[in-house]
Amino acid sequence: MKKSRLIASLATLLTTLKKPLCQRYFAKDTSLAYLLSALGKSLFISTLALVFIPNLSTAKISQAQQAQIQEQIKDIQNHFQTKISHLESSLKITIEAERRSKDKTRSLKGSEYEVAYKNYENEKNSAKEIEKYYTKNTQEIIKKAKDSANTWGIADEFSEFEASLRQADSAFLADMKEYKKRLEALEKTQKSTHKKSAYKEKMEWLVQEFDNKYEWILFDAYNSFVEKISEILGK
Repeated sequence: MKKSRLIASLATLLTTLKKPLCQRYFAKDTSLAYLLSALGKSLFISTLALVFIPNLSTAKISQAQQAQIQEQIKDIQNHFQTKISHLESSLKITIEAERRSKDKTRSLKGSEYEVAYKNYENEKNSAKEIEKYYTKNTQEIIKKAKDSANTWGIADEFSEFEASLRQADSAFLADMKEYKKRLEALEKTQKSTHKKSAYKEKMEWLVQEFDNKYEWILFDAYNSFVEKISEILGK
């Protein structure tokens, strides 16, 4: 039934409920007559609300907008891929450089070793505090992007967008997982010898820094999704 016909039918119902004949019919039970009259008004008002309140989730997107959305998503994906590739390369270079200089770090003696250990420990703890802030922001923007995509009616496009990001960062995350496993093994060795390891503290700090950089890149990708698509749809 068309909206105009639905409204007209309900208007007729409301008018009928007000007619003397209807009122006389329910004269023996005025409460029922009142209830029916009130019900008619309620149905009429509710229908008007349903008819005239816009539904953003079912709003149609033009072909031009759809093309723009696809183009922007592809652009964001490419930027994400480039940044992750650079981060992955930088991680491997840094890890290898530190591996080669491991003996130099371990050869520090006395107060020099203690100072180095303390500096690396402080840097690591500072990076961990920053991680909490980055992680919180990333979780919030991911939720916002998903909710926005559902509202705009582009949930499928968003799912493909997320799948592309997961594919792009899979190798980097696998490397990070491997390096963290090595650090865990190093920590067990340290506990067995009861010796502080400046090298371990330094490596944990550096790996944490890469974790933070990754979180920022991920945040930027989802934030760009929200901003760019909002501009296209004029939201």
